Amino acid sequence: MAYDAVVCGAGPAGVTVASLLRGRRVAVLDSNPFYRPCGELVLGSEARALGARVTRRAGAVEVRTPYGKREFRVETAMIDKAGWLEDRLAASGAEVVRSAARSPLVSGGACHGVRADREYRSPSTYDCTGPARALVSRLVGASPREFAACYEETVATGDFDVPTVLYDTRIAPGGYAWVFPMEGGTAYLGLLSWPWAGDLKGRLRKAAKAFGVDGSRRLGMKGSKLFMGFSRDVPVRGLFAAGEANGSVDPYTGSGIMQAVVDAVKCVRGERRRSGFLRKASALVLRQMHPALLQAVEAVPVPFVAYYP
Repeated sequence: MAYDAVVCGAGPAGVTVASLLRGRRVAVLDSNPFYRPCGELVLGSEARALGARVTRRAGAVEVRTPYGKREFRVETAMIDKAGWLEDRLAASGAEVVRSAARSPLVSGGACHGVRADREYRSPSTYDCTGPARALVSRLVGASPREFAACYEETVATGDFDVPTVLYDTRIAPGGYAWVFPMEGGTAYLGLLSWPWAGDLKGRLRKAAKAFGVDGSRRLGMKGSKLFMGFSRDVPVRGLFAAGEANGSVDPYTGSGIMQAVVDAVKCVRGERRRSGFLRKASALVLRQMHPALLQAVEAVPVPFVAYYP
């Protein structure tokens, strides 16, 4: 079938693209639009800019290192991420297709849609598949080892009042581990480390022990690749990559949701190269479209996980 645009992925980037294209015939392809394994922790200013429902607030962050602990004050919020995604997608009016994107339809140096369970043709295709990078990777031949981070997550029992970040090279070489409080006595436990650092699940268990989390009562474990800020030009016309799909969301910033939203806006506006001229021009456009969004991003340029003692 023919559409004005096809969006692959219903995460923050995908629903933002669909929202910006409201009024056009848009198909959003996703295997499960409302489940995402990453945490729902954002800065308080970001929660307000996103308009997401806050489920929990914290006014401090604890950083643990081999040299001791430190605490600093920053407003953070746990948001209802699944509800926020669902509401934005419903408001966009896009057709939701429960199918994972498989391959781009490319001919004559241009992308003409996506082939999944059938062909979805459009003049503009947006790859918002996050770490899966389902479409662009087929064109650039990217290997996961080109990218510098892996991610493992478990929902585990714990008793945490504030977000806690652990910097310890013995547990997370080149990265960090974190635990975020949730409802019902549970917590998000995560690990960011180099993919060649060894047994990631073993290191995750070490992080659980360091945090004092009862790893024997894990409710689940998931893992995926993340990209460390490497942006690549899409080699064909008509195909755009937004958010983690093009490597623009650096997990070290700790604001992946907000960055995915901002990147999706840039993507829709046609910014595909990061030159100084385009960056300034897109900023002017963004200020007209999302002034509250840009104000929130500029107000807190260095989120909490960037604090390294």
